[in-house]
Amino acid sequence: MKTSQYLLSTLTDYQVNSEILSDRLMMRSGMIRKLSSGIYYWLPTGVKVIEKLKSIIRKEMDSIGLIEFSSPLIQPMKLWKKSGRLDQYGEELFRINDRKSRPFILSPTNEESIIYLMKHEIQSYKQLPISLYQIRTKFRDELRPQFGIIRSKEFIMKDAYSFHTNLQSLQKTYEMMLDTYKRIFNRIGLDFRVILAENGFIGGNLSHEFRSNLKKKHSKLGWKVKKNFLKVKKQCSMNHIKIIFIKNGLNIKRIKTNQKSISEILKENNFLLKEMTKLIVVRASQESKYQFVAILMRLNDSINFYEIEKHVLIQKPMKIAQKKELSKIMNFKKFDFIDQFNEKIPIIADHRVKKILCPTIGLKIDEFYYLDSNFKMKSQNFKIYDFVKNLSENYLSQFYNENIEQIRKDEIEIGHIFQIGNKYSRAMNAFFQDERGERKLITMGCYGIGIGRVIAAIIEQNHDINGIVWPDVLAPFQVAILPINMYKFNIVRKVSNDLYCDLKKNNFEVIFDDRQIGFSKMLKDIELIGVPNILIINKENLLSNNIIYRNRSNHSEEMIHLSCTLSFLKKLFIKNLIKETEL
Repeated sequence: MKTSQYLLSTLTDYQVNSEILSDRLMMRSGMIRKLSSGIYYWLPTGVKVIEKLKSIIRKEMDSIGLIEFSSPLIQPMKLWKKSGRLDQYGEELFRINDRKSRPFILSPTNEESIIYLMKHEIQSYKQLPISLYQIRTKFRDELRPQFGIIRSKEFIMKDAYSFHTNLQSLQKTYEMMLDTYKRIFNRIGLDFRVILAENGFIGGNLSHEFRSNLKKKHSKLGWKVKKNFLKVKKQCSMNHIKIIFIKNGLNIKRIKTNQKSISEILKENNFLLKEMTKLIVVRASQESKYQFVAILMRLNDSINFYEIEKHVLIQKPMKIAQKKELSKIMNFKKFDFIDQFNEKIPIIADHRVKKILCPTIGLKIDEFYYLDSNFKMKSQNFKIYDFVKNLSENYLSQFYNENIEQIRKDEIEIGHIFQIGNKYSRAMNAFFQDERGERKLITMGCYGIGIGRVIAAIIEQNHDINGIVWPDVLAPFQVAILPINMYKFNIVRKVSNDLYCDLKKNNFEVIFDDRQIGFSKMLKDIELIGVPNILIINKENLLSNNIIYRNRSNHSEEMIHLSCTLSFLKKLFIKNLIKETEL
C-alpha cells in the first residue's frame, strides 16, 4: 500500500483531547475517529489491527472445534422478558420499534437468541455437545461513555456459546476455553491475570474474568497466570458504626458499639446473624417518580454495585443516601421506618431474603444503625431481584481453594467466561431427549472477549514516546519503506518502487511512503502507527548497494545489502513465527 493511496490520518498530541493513553494514541495514529459520545469510526489502520486479532481468535476457536455462526443484531424484546433480564439491564438496552410498533432491542449479548435457536435445532443428546462462536458488533446505551473504545455504546465482541447434556460435559468445555483464552492473550503478548468472578445478570454459578493491566509492560512475552482470584468490591458493612438503636416491641434501646462488639449486641437481643437483614438507601434515577430506593439484603451478603446500577430505578453511578437527605421525608425519632418506607420509598429485595421467615431488619444511616425485630416480611410488598453475591472466604477455600483479591483500579476486563447451566433453557423451554427418551433441559456455557478492549490494553502495555509498539502479530503493516528525497534522485525512486513490488509479490504487508514530505515526518508517522520493521533508502547508502534496517521496538539500526533484503526479512519473520508458535 502506498501512502498516497491510503488514509493515513495521523494527528499531533495537541490535536487530541483525551486523558486515556490508548484512546489518545488510537486517535493520533488514525485508528479511530469519534462520531458522537461513545460512537466511533474504525479507520483503515484500526481495521487492519482488528482483522489480525479476529484471525488469531478464529484460529484458536476453530482449533478446539467451535463453529462460526452469525446472529441477528436486532432481537425481539419478548425474548428478554421471558429470561427476566429486560428489567435487570434497564436503560442500558437500546430499544426500538418497527413500523408495526413491535418492540425490539439492539443486541448487547446473545444468550436469549442463541438458546431460542438451539431450542429448534437440538432434539437429541446425540447432537450434543456443540459450541458456536461469532465476532459481531454489540450495543450498550452507556450513561457515561468514557475511556474511548473501552466503554462505548457500540463495540465489537467475540461471543461463544456451548450446549451440553449435563454439567460434567460443560465443565470440560469450560476448562478448554479457559486454556484457549490464556493461549490467545499469550500469543499477542498481553499481560493479564485470571480471577474467579461474579456471574451477575448472565446467570449461573461459576465464571472467570480475564483482566489486563493498563500500565506499560515490563515483563517478558507470555506472562503466566500463577493463581486465580475472586474479585471483591468494597461493601456497605457495620464497620465504624458508633451507636445502634434497637426496636423490640414498643421499646427502643440505644447502645454504643464501642463498649460491645456487634456479635455481643446481637446475642443479648436474641438476634441470629442468619436472620439479620440490612436496608441500604440509595438515590433514585431521575426517570423514576421517587427520590430514593431502598435495597434489602441479608446482613452477611455483599451487594454487587455494578449490577445494581443497571436497575431502572437507581441513579447511576449509585450513591448512598445520607441521613440529612432522608430526614427531610422521614422521621427517624418515631422509629417506624419500615412503615414509612412502604409509603415513601420503594424497597428492592434480594431473593435470598425470602428464605428468612421472620427477619430482623437494619438500616445504616451515617454512624448509626437501626434494628427492628418486629419486622415481618411480606414478599408481595417488594420487587425481588438477584443483586447479591454471598461467597465467603471459608466457602471459597472449601470449594475452590482460591484466594480473595481486590479489583485493581489500573485494570480492565478483556474477557469473561461463564458456566450458565439451565437458566435460559428453562426460560425458553429448550429441551433435548436423552438416551432413555426423557426430556432434559439443555445445559449452557458462554464465553466473551472484548475486541476493542484487548486492542486498547495492548496499546497501554506496548508504547513509547514515539507512539505504538505493536507485537508483530497485530501490526497493521509488517514493513515500511521510507525513501529519502525520492523525487529528487531517480535511483532512490527506482530502488524503492522495485523493493516495494518485490515485497508485495512475496506476500509481505508493506506500506510505501511515497508522499512528498520530509523524512522526519515520514518516520514520525510510521513509528506512531507502530510498523515493526522499517527500511530506509537514501542515495548515499545506495552507492554501496546498502539500505538501513530499523527495528521499531528497540530503535536499533543496521546496514543490510540491497540484494539480501528479501532473505533478511524472511529469516526475521520465520524467527518471529517460531517464537509465536512456542507460546
